[in-house]
Amino acid sequence: MPMSQRPDCKPFINLSQASYSRVFAAITVPDGPRELLWQTVRQRVEHPHLRWTAPENFHITLAFMGNLEQHQLSGLCRDIAACTPPEAPVIKPQHIGRFPGPQGHILAAHIQRNGLLIELHHWIVQRARLNGIDVLEEEQYLPHITLARLDKHSGRPFAGTEMLLDGSATFTPSNFGIFRGVRSRREDQTRYHYEPLALFPFADSTSANAGSSSGN
Repeated sequence: MPMSQRPDCKPFINLSQASYSRVFAAITVPDGPRELLWQTVRQRVEHPHLRWTAPENFHITLAFMGNLEQHQLSGLCRDIAACTPPEAPVIKPQHIGRFPGPQGHILAAHIQRNGLLIELHHWIVQRARLNGIDVLEEEQYLPHITLARLDKHSGRPFAGTEMLLDGSATFTPSNFGIFRGVRSRREDQTRYHYEPLALFPFADSTSANAGSSSGN
């Protein structure tokens, strides 16, 4: 199941293992904005030591939970499914630059902070802690989409990576989810892809789709 596939107006939960590693909550990036970001950054940025994130893995992390047992994760998913989440936030990539700071080794699309997005972040953190999951909450939530990572041993600086975005990649998500990172080796490099463990529609997207006879 692709990371960005959306549930049809109801939660999707698939927990079959005893434990899960590298678990996080996130909003995925739909096809249109994802393609715009990918084309923009690949046309403008060149660097021999950048390891690009596969576009299908683009996401905005809401909270990182690490390694979890099934009972922790199933409790969290039941809790989220039983609650009404905050309203869906508008996701607006503002600029591309280094992350987390000017000397960071991540190239990211920085997302405009807004009240609904911050509220969703805190809501997820609260739900996790109520279910006994220890989430490290940063002093300031910095939403972003990881586009690439620089080899820390390359010895070569970024060049021409700072750019403003025109807002055309802005979107309002229909869902958020719980994912896990799955590690693999390819061409002597560690790679990750992300599998959805649970997807939850926003309350407003559920209402909007209730009168529609077609799926998403």
